[in-house]
Amino acid sequence: MDIIAIINELRKELERIDGLIIALETLQVGRRRGRPPKALQQLRAGVLSEDTPAERHAAKAVRKAASKEAAGKKKAARKKRAKKTSAKRTSK
Repeated sequence: MDIIAIINELRKELERIDGLIIALETLQVGRRRGRPPKALQQLRAGVLSEDTPAERHAAKAVRKAASKEAAGKKKAARKKRAKKTSAKRTSK
């Protein structure tokens, strides 16, 4: 086995381990406070790939959190509009 093949194999193993670490970090119980881990930031920025199951799991968790956040903003905007229209109705 030549050195280039060994290096490629070690890089693949490193990616797999990184993916597992990301998956374990996303499975932590309770909400994290503060800045998210660097790997999750990279995943959100699209720097990391989604080749391994662990990376796909971490990416899914990031997408789910983003959609929850978007739904919350949408709900808040809807609530604000409803409050605004009800104030107009009572003032007429």
